[in-house]
Amino acid sequence: MMKTFVFFVMLTATLWGDTPGWYETRHYQNGGKTYYGYGQGPHKEAALTAAKAEIASALHTTVTSAFTSRQERTGENNARLDLKATTQATLTGVKIVKEAVIDGVWYLVAHYVDQSLLEHLVDYNATLKTSCTNIQNIYLAQTPLFMTINQKLGCKHPLRLQRRDGAWYVVWNDFAHMLSVQEFDALFKKVDSTAGTLIVSQTQLYDEDPFSFTLLSNQKGYVSLLTVYEDGKTGVLLANAPIVPNIAVLFPKADEPVEMVAGLVKADTPTKDLHVLLFTPQAIDLTRFEAVSDAYITAESEYRFAELIELMARYPFATVLQRTLPKKGFF
Repeated sequence: MMKTFVFFVMLTATLWGDTPGWYETRHYQNGGKTYYGYGQGPHKEAALTAAKAEIASALHTTVTSAFTSRQERTGENNARLDLKATTQATLTGVKIVKEAVIDGVWYLVAHYVDQSLLEHLVDYNATLKTSCTNIQNIYLAQTPLFMTINQKLGCKHPLRLQRRDGAWYVVWNDFAHMLSVQEFDALFKKVDSTAGTLIVSQTQLYDEDPFSFTLLSNQKGYVSLLTVYEDGKTGVLLANAPIVPNIAVLFPKADEPVEMVAGLVKADTPTKDLHVLLFTPQAIDLTRFEAVSDAYITAESEYRFAELIELMARYPFATVLQRTLPKKGFF
């Protein structure tokens, strides 16, 4: 009787007290464009959330490492991006591969195929079978990335850019896609405006070259000039400057003790900036954007390109792209 009881206890511990072998050994491993995430929790949703967070962390590390390799200043670690992903990270298209419930605890492994944004949207659109709204941010609709998407889908969907968990996403309803460096690059576009003109003295510069802007508005009101770095950090160059219609304004003015000088994020790597001119009938609140100075904006809170894009949907705007190269003879 005693031996039978001991055997029963040991058997119970073996069957119900241990984690599954495939979970403990992490049988499924990342490879190619397929990522696996393991999670456990008191219920299935909690375990899946943990698995998604693990997948997002791996994806995030890959994407942000690519950004960092281009953006890290020589000798400066504070330009690195945070590689953490929160446990609330959302990914669309995550599928459970295997699951088990042991002693009231859920264990599962899920996988995610890292498709391009276009591939991901085609699959999502086919599944959702949504009707076309043809509603889309006016700036995003003109970017190379969105023009390709809209042509493929035959429709303009209300996709949005969003910063979350230290990475850039395109989101729509419950859809969320983490952008690659190449996809994010395709969000930079020169756009002209009927409300006025933004001209930069040189669209291609070398490190430490001086440059200036010419601003022209067709209407009475205010102009604000903002700069977006290639990683999406955004700052203000000029806020709510009154402007007279049809009279060109040089910024900075020749008699001002201010000089615009091109710079590189990394000493030996070309970079690019998107300059955005907003035309507004009255002064607007831009205090959430940091003022651009001779120091590189580094705080995670300054990744505000998505917020600027939302402003561009409310007011007329013009944009211009500027590229900066290492000094001549560097190579």
